[in-house]
Amino acid sequence: MTVWFTADTHFGHANIINYCRRPFASVEEMNAALIQRWNYYVQPEDTVFHLGDFAFHSKPRDMQSLLTQLHGKKILIWGNHDHSMTRKLPQWEQVIQFLEVQLGDFHLTLCHYPLRTWAGQRRGGIHLHGHCHATLPDRIPGSLDVGVDGVADFRPLTLIEAASYALAPA
Repeated sequence: MTVWFTADTHFGHANIINYCRRPFASVEEMNAALIQRWNYYVQPEDTVFHLGDFAFHSKPRDMQSLLTQLHGKKILIWGNHDHSMTRKLPQWEQVIQFLEVQLGDFHLTLCHYPLRTWAGQRRGGIHLHGHCHATLPDRIPGSLDVGVDGVADFRPLTLIEAASYALAPA
């Protein structure tokens, strides 16, 4: 089993294509590409932490359809666009706003929003977040925006990939 991290997919959000200069001609093309890239990497037995903003103004049945198409056990660390209907979908294994977790050798702080400090920061602790769509002017060492618009290239990142990027010199 592999553990993955992603954020800011914004399924169904037409304006995100222009806002983030995503290389898609339509929402349908974007949704299809995000699903295809997710499923190319993630296996059904894997776990994916989605760090917020899963979908935007989508109907519950559309979001349920999206979630059932995506491989893996999905945990939502909810963001500002994950309204109550998103958070209540039964396809989520867990829905929380903030999580500190030890995965193997890594102590992780997971939140949709970037933090300036986090637990274990000076002892190798890693903070993974979304929300910024790769627009922060600088990166605090030990932290990483795992959103699809940045280093992730429109796919989830493995724990090792995320840790490598986060711990690389800023």
